[in-house]
Amino acid sequence: MLGEMPGRSLAIKLTDESHVVFRGRVSTLKILVENRSEKIFREVYLSPPTEYRDERKVMGVYRDLEVTWGGGVRKGALLMLKNDETTLRPGEKGVIYMLAIARAKENVGLKLPLEVYCDSSKVEDAELRVEVKCHNILAFIYRPRYVPRINKSLQPLVEKVLKTEGLPEVDTMIWPVNISEEIIRPRLQVYFNDNLVAKITGDIGTGIVHISDITVHRDIYIGLAPHPVTGERRWYWVLRLWFFWLDPSIFDEVPDAERVELWINPATERVDWVITDRHWREVAYKGPVDYAKVRITAGSSILRGRISSYHPPVVQNMEKYLTSQDSRDPCVEPLTIEQVIFEKFDSEKLEI
Repeated sequence: MLGEMPGRSLAIKLTDESHVVFRGRVSTLKILVENRSEKIFREVYLSPPTEYRDERKVMGVYRDLEVTWGGGVRKGALLMLKNDETTLRPGEKGVIYMLAIARAKENVGLKLPLEVYCDSSKVEDAELRVEVKCHNILAFIYRPRYVPRINKSLQPLVEKVLKTEGLPEVDTMIWPVNISEEIIRPRLQVYFNDNLVAKITGDIGTGIVHISDITVHRDIYIGLAPHPVTGERRWYWVLRLWFFWLDPSIFDEVPDAERVELWINPATERVDWVITDRHWREVAYKGPVDYAKVRITAGSSILRGRISSYHPPVVQNMEKYLTSQDSRDPCVEPLTIEQVIFEKFDSEKLEI
């Protein structure tokens, strides 16, 4: 298995095809941790070794790859099971999610050394192996965050769409001061082919009162979902926006990351679905609307003596449709919008 360290108390490996990452995209590393010993491990977390750490941005910087995580734990990615449990008993498994951005300019295999800590003491070393793919059509196939497998059956559809439609124009405009609402807070407006498709406010940036140094990353995919009114299966442009809190000089607990996904109907250019996260669960909101109004909340809480940050996005003008199972439970597969209508099909027959 890729990334597995045999003969260790903790077996650590990448799962759900997450060892494949694409250049320029934010890719999910889904890491399965299994306790193969008779010991009880508490507060297990994975951390880049000192020589690979960027302390200012709270991330790991490897050759052509940047790795970060969420949850507000600066020392590393904490293993949290469902119900916020942090004790891994003999025979138990848990999932850690990290995010990777590849900068490599050609296909390459990379090794990611990590240190494994328990109760703040180093117990083991681990190594993950990832494959960076460049200029690959599969990069445009939508991958759910918590089940990042690549649905290769969509490749004919993706090739057809890109050949006949090309890529849409996407612009993001950041307004540091929201004068129109007489409050000082940043506002992000998202345009799709010159049409406003999202207005995002709240805790979206870094710095004093979050007016400067906003860190946003965007990716575009092609995915499948039911039409929110007719229920008919169709393809969508999926614009995934990532917001990062990485600067430890601010008042937030960092690092943290949140996503907002806009599922845009190519026939109407309206937003039919929005997908966000809330405490390790995927939340889908149902439209259609001309544009989504999203507010990112902010705060922190103390959980078992540890300060944890949260920045959940909330859609204000759409109906909440689906909340998935807890993605930290390795015994269940979190339900996604695509799985609502999943069945075998011939993607070449879908209309463009």
